Amino acid sequence: MNPMNSMNHSGMTRELRQLARGFMAAFGLVMLASVFYGVIQSKMLTNRPDNPRRVIAEQTLQRGMIVDRNGVVLATSSPTNVGNRLRRIYPYPEAIGGIGYFSYTHGASGLEASFDDLLRGQWEKQSLWQQLTHDLLHQQLAGGDLRTTLDLRIQRAIADGIGNRNGAAVVISAPDGAVLAMVNHYTLDPNTLDENWGEFGRNRLQLLIRNRVTEGLYRPGSTLELVLLAGMLANGDTLDRVVEEGAGPVSVEGVGLFPCVDEQAATFSDDLSLEQAFAWGCPQVFVEALGQTISVENYDALLRQLGLLDAPTLYEFHTVAGRTPAPLYNTFDMTLAVLGQSHLTVTPLQMARLVAAVADNGSAPPLYIADSYRLTDQRDWQPLDHPLLEKALMREDIADQLREAMRFAAENSPLVGLANDAGLAAEGYVLHGQAGVTYRLDGQMDSWFLGFMDAPDGSTVVVVVLIEDAHSPSEAAVVARDAFRATASNLTDSYE
Repeated sequence: MNPMNSMNHSGMTRELRQLARGFMAAFGLVMLASVFYGVIQSKMLTNRPDNPRRVIAEQTLQRGMIVDRNGVVLATSSPTNVGNRLRRIYPYPEAIGGIGYFSYTHGASGLEASFDDLLRGQWEKQSLWQQLTHDLLHQQLAGGDLRTTLDLRIQRAIADGIGNRNGAAVVISAPDGAVLAMVNHYTLDPNTLDENWGEFGRNRLQLLIRNRVTEGLYRPGSTLELVLLAGMLANGDTLDRVVEEGAGPVSVEGVGLFPCVDEQAATFSDDLSLEQAFAWGCPQVFVEALGQTISVENYDALLRQLGLLDAPTLYEFHTVAGRTPAPLYNTFDMTLAVLGQSHLTVTPLQMARLVAAVADNGSAPPLYIADSYRLTDQRDWQPLDHPLLEKALMREDIADQLREAMRFAAENSPLVGLANDAGLAAEGYVLHGQAGVTYRLDGQMDSWFLGFMDAPDGSTVVVVVLIEDAHSPSEAAVVARDAFRATASNLTDSYE
């Protein structure tokens, strides 16, 4: 054999082997990538919002219903004129506060987001065989249904009371913690969310999509007097202590003059008991307390103990906490802090949880807004495993004294008394409440009502209302009256 030919043949063999190894390595990389993206990362890729297959699949998915405590449908999927595609329908837009919204392009909020797996039919983990069967046969999942604790009749009564104003209201049954109403007065219709999203964006109205009850952050204003009263009582103060000239307004240099919330009632006397000062929302007594009865060092600890620095737990629902108060360096900072006009911000749900603790001997009930689910192949509702443990926010004796002060306010403040209903009072319902205001930097006022009503059967209903841009401190109390009236009329109804 020619040595030169032998050398050429050997070189070609090495090149072919190297080429074959290269092909094998490339094939191996392709196989590894296929396994990684097809198996390990398949769920991530499938769930990407820009995956056109997912969007098409979502549009043909029979998403489960959301119903109120009596079985009234609050959200469902309905056919469109485009093939077998569906769209989400909200028969009662006033219920959006708790339900939230669902959009194929803009995501979801509220219960639509919290229970997305259930509503999409992925509540129970499928076996590998079930997953393969669904994928190979292109079987469409059917969503399960969700039953809430909301009562549409209470929602509608509150929404009608708020009218075209921006506001929020939450109604809670104590001591079980069921949310009976969560009204968030949007300026949008969830049924036209996709069509009008561009307009919302241009006008920055998308900020109004947030849930004011669980995510709206507001200065507490004079409602902070409930917190300060708890601290004062815990440090040995008494409701009958008399404060000279306690009905006078508080002047804050460069900020303004802060009078009693119920100015007309406060003119009855210059010298007020602590109980009267709370009932009429007179700030002077509480301004004097910070630094004396309540130390500056213990102020933050008091706020945290009463749940105002942490996001409250609402089962499977997104909640937030506001800003932590800034350090109090001088009298000016301390005065603004006591007036609830400083850095501290709270949500209406945080305030409702605090009021619920007062109503329930000092313990905050475990809050939940949905109690049952039903899968597609089931007829009966199955209970959700929501938490049952309460959390003590204050001593029972402090809660008893706060309860006494809030009842005194309901009986002696015409402003707080607006939340009372003569018919309910005649039937044995007992109101406890507080009216408050927050003065905003833009010159507008927010009206607050915090309170609860004891029913003759021993049950209690907590109501917190906030009205933005109010013209009078009384506006929230009037809406609260609608809430108490509607709740008393409908709370005893059983599930359908």
